[in-house]
Amino acid sequence: MTLRAYAWTNKQVENYKELKKKEEFLMLGDVSKSVQKAMESLGSELEEYLKEARGEREKKEDEEPPKESLMARFLGDFYTPKQIKNAGGKNKSKKELKEEEIKLEAALKKAKLTAFGACWGAFHFYKKAHGMVAW
Repeated sequence: MTLRAYAWTNKQVENYKELKKKEEFLMLGDVSKSVQKAMESLGSELEEYLKEARGEREKKEDEEPPKESLMARFLGDFYTPKQIKNAGGKNKSKKELKEEEIKLEAALKKAKLTAFGACWGAFHFYKKAHGMVAW
């Protein structure tokens, strides 16, 4: 018996679900050679159709990407602005970002302990229910 528990953020869970969707899609080609040939002939059009059918449209091409400052364009990866904007559009200092990072790490540690406890309990009571040695 193998039990796995993860302490993931919502973004990591969404990334995992997307990965599994792609794996399922690729496994369809393993079922039949004719299905695989049809998928290869359609190429990316099939993926785009499925995304549209699920309601996952990509952003429009006419939307402008966020503007970069002159320093960011000139220095590229070597430039770090003094204040970084978050998703809400408010400026946050490095100190505030560090505090949020510490809070996130504490929450992940707590989630790991909770997940470990749940796995341990499930295995412990499984052993008891099946007459195995359980301390």
